[in-house]
Amino acid sequence: MSANPAYLNRAIKKWLLQDTLLTNEDFDLYFSSSNYNGAKLLKLARHNLAIVINKLEHIDLSCVQNFDGLEQLTQLKEVRFFDNKLQELPTPLFALKNLEKLYIRTNPLLDFEQVCLQLKSFPKLKELYLENNTLKTVPNNLKHLPHLEHLRFNNRQFRLQNEIQEIPSFLLTFKQLKALHFEKNPIQQIPSNLFDFAQQQLKEFTLGNYAFNNGLEAKAYLNLFKVHGLKTCQDN
Repeated sequence: MSANPAYLNRAIKKWLLQDTLLTNEDFDLYFSSSNYNGAKLLKLARHNLAIVINKLEHIDLSCVQNFDGLEQLTQLKEVRFFDNKLQELPTPLFALKNLEKLYIRTNPLLDFEQVCLQLKSFPKLKELYLENNTLKTVPNNLKHLPHLEHLRFNNRQFRLQNEIQEIPSFLLTFKQLKALHFEKNPIQQIPSNLFDFAQQQLKEFTLGNYAFNNGLEAKAYLNLFKVHGLKTCQDN
């Protein structure tokens, strides 16, 4: 079977569409909309048919265990991991030098200090989502990724929740940061100039379950949204 879509007849196209749950007959695919479509897209790549999904930019790999074929989808800009039982980042991921957005959700077995060091391999990475990973602290090695624009430690589910208590001051040195979120984390300690940083630089901000020290501090936080126009976390 040729990997060139110009030589695929209608019967083969129909089979591919049915097998991957796709609906676009021209394979003009940018996003694997189904949470569990990622495994089937990797199956195409493993059969040397990556060319038929060569416009794919986003892939959801929820619950996937076998990542062979991912290295062929070098055009990918967004990868989502969820509940994969990862103990380390999959080797094929490191072939994706165009990666801009990475979601690692509900994979608590990972060593996130090591993960943050490995993410230096992605020069275009702008957004990192480390949600529901039972994190107790913000990984110190995150300081090696100062080019990040969006950073989330939210808890989107009741299980495997992050329990971050302190926002480290090194995050305030991230010159490109536009969104910083700690939704439903039991934050107890913040940098003294956090709200000034948020006002001057951020567009989105969520502090978490923080007990304000006084009314002035609470007012300063509320003014970020009422006066300065910051937004809370947008669901995605």
